[in-house]
Amino acid sequence: MDNQAFDKIAYFWKVDDKTYNELQKLIRFVGFVASMEECSTGGKSKAEEIIDILKAINEPNKIKHFNVCLDLRNFTLYHKNEADKGIYLRKWEVWFECGFFEIEASSFQINKPPMDPYDGHLYYRAHVVFKEAVNFDESFKRVYIESDIDEFVEDALNYKNYVTGTLNDIDIDINVW
Repeated sequence: MDNQAFDKIAYFWKVDDKTYNELQKLIRFVGFVASMEECSTGGKSKAEEIIDILKAINEPNKIKHFNVCLDLRNFTLYHKNEADKGIYLRKWEVWFECGFFEIEASSFQINKPPMDPYDGHLYYRAHVVFKEAVNFDESFKRVYIESDIDEFVEDALNYKNYVTGTLNDIDIDINVW
């Protein structure tokens, strides 16, 4: 086994100013999720660390892996009865792992493929590849942010608009490693 220290500077791409500024918008999302009553004390502490990581995302030596997830679930539908209809999961997630930064918001409805639009369908996706040594072609871009990250953040901050009598279980997951 190689005992050399992991060289983050050689491994991670140093984010450009435009991408850095766009990713800073996620600080608002992380702070919001951490402020929710459903967030544990440990989650709040990890969120503070993630905010520091986001602020320094253009400094490869300060990068760590993390995730922040806000989920609304309907556990009755989640355990799928084929006769049931409706949305059983709506989620807003930010992940950074192994050089891949992903932002996703989506909803899932019983008996509908995830990418098949329906009334109330939610889908937002963006990514940034931080791994330096990657060959990109026209079909895959290092930075893919189709619409402003503020749209993702605003939708998450308005999660209560999606809460119903049955889509009402709030699950928060915040981790740093």
